[in-house]
Amino acid sequence: MNKSRIRILIVNLVVVLIAAGVGYWGWSSLHPKAAAVAAQTTTASVADVQSTVSASGTVLSPGDVGVSPSVSEPITNIYVKVGQHVRAGTLMATLNSVTLLDSLNQAKAQLATEQITFNSDKQAISNAQLNVAQQISLNATNEATDQTNVSTAQQTLTNDQTTAQQNVAVYASNVATAKAALDAANLNFNNYEGLYGPSGITVPFCESIDTINSNCTQLISYNSAVNSAQTQYNNSLITQTQSLAKDQQTIIKDQAAIASAQTTQSINIKKDAASLVSAQNAVVSAQNQFDLFKAQNGIDSDTPAATDFQVAQSAIGVAENNYNQAFIKAPVTGDVASISAVVGQVAPTTTVSTIGSVSGFIVLTNVAGLEVSAGFSESDAAKIKPGEEVSYSFTALPNANATGKVISINLLPTTSQSATTYTVYFSIDGTVTGLKPGMTSTVQVLVNDAPNALSANPQAITTSGNATGATSTGIVNVVTMKAGKQVLTPTPVVLGLVGDSLDQIISGVKAGAVLAIKSSASSVSSSGFPSVGVPAGGAAAALGGGGRFGG
Repeated sequence: MNKSRIRILIVNLVVVLIAAGVGYWGWSSLHPKAAAVAAQTTTASVADVQSTVSASGTVLSPGDVGVSPSVSEPITNIYVKVGQHVRAGTLMATLNSVTLLDSLNQAKAQLATEQITFNSDKQAISNAQLNVAQQISLNATNEATDQTNVSTAQQTLTNDQTTAQQNVAVYASNVATAKAALDAANLNFNNYEGLYGPSGITVPFCESIDTINSNCTQLISYNSAVNSAQTQYNNSLITQTQSLAKDQQTIIKDQAAIASAQTTQSINIKKDAASLVSAQNAVVSAQNQFDLFKAQNGIDSDTPAATDFQVAQSAIGVAENNYNQAFIKAPVTGDVASISAVVGQVAPTTTVSTIGSVSGFIVLTNVAGLEVSAGFSESDAAKIKPGEEVSYSFTALPNANATGKVISINLLPTTSQSATTYTVYFSIDGTVTGLKPGMTSTVQVLVNDAPNALSANPQAITTSGNATGATSTGIVNVVTMKAGKQVLTPTPVVLGLVGDSLDQIISGVKAGAVLAIKSSASSVSSSGFPSVGVPAGGAAAALGGGGRFGG
């Protein structure tokens, strides 16, 4: 290449570089790089983590209250008498609980049985699937064996046919050899007899004399050789015929063996195919049985906990409620006005009423204090238990607050416009100035509490799923400063109670740890965290998707 062409190439390259630089400068001017944004942070600290449910309720005055169990059982003990003052929660009477306890134990046993059946049905699917795999392997082995048998039979026929063809020449050669020997013996005999026969030296003559005659001796020898050669020749013909027949029988036997092997192969193919279909049908049958069992027992998971057996849990709940009905407690504070049955009688199950004439096994009067009733959704009502602490606020009394406890939960739901709720009754501690029946109250029930727990803002935690009252795992981004920049270190944590405003951290970080929280700033990573200095992989890689705040 001459110098002129080299200079032209260099000039063109410089022009291309200048154009590229100008283009990059223009693109950068129109697309400026986002500035790094400092991460918003929160600090892991020790606090009370609480989980609550709330609903709007109505303040009511219980008035006279009739108390009756919902089960018909004989009364075993009555601990109060007419005129006696009782406080809310006081045990007033007990019923025979033997049958009720048996029913509760049976319900729990049924749950255990269903868990065993579930695991058995699930294992049946695995066994059926394993059987399919084993059948496929067995079919392959059988197919290879049958094909080997057919190929072996075919090769045996080929070998025997080749041997038979080779034997034809061998047999013919043996016959020809015997014929040549016979011809030679006949030639020797005929030549000698032709020489001495005219002189009277013949076989009959020689056989008739008793004296030794050398010419007779030679003639008799030649004659014996002819007879022996004739016998050998005859035998070779017989051997040839027999051997040819034997070789043909071998070939026929080999052909029959091929047909037999092919028939066996065809039968086994159909048999193995039918066995595989049967094994596959067994998988379908086991899966259908498993799915039906799950549907019948209200199970939505393939790895259920005891609480996931909804039908059994419902039966246990009913049995527990019935058993608890054997222990009749005062729902409110008041005076015993009447007791309508005695020990040994079956306690009346008259519906409790506070409107008009009150009836019941035990009627309380002069009830002190007000109560609150509120309707809770199915899921929230399932979390509430008698005796749990509650707090109140009142719409008409914005500066008034009060506390109390759960008294009882209606067993029967109320359905309105496809919404199902359960009415819960609450006591009110002390006296609230200005509070009147009919006023609206917001009830907040503390259903779970982790006091003095290490906790953090939920927005600082990414989890793979929420858990209430149970442990789960998550990721937090611990913030440290290096060279004047924030560094986010993804750190796994074990979580406990998921609270209303805080989540409990069981392990993974210590109190005082600074944690990054989600940011709405414009310069953020794909995970929702600010674009700041992070370890290799970045916060987005560590956090991943899913969870309460997954990207």
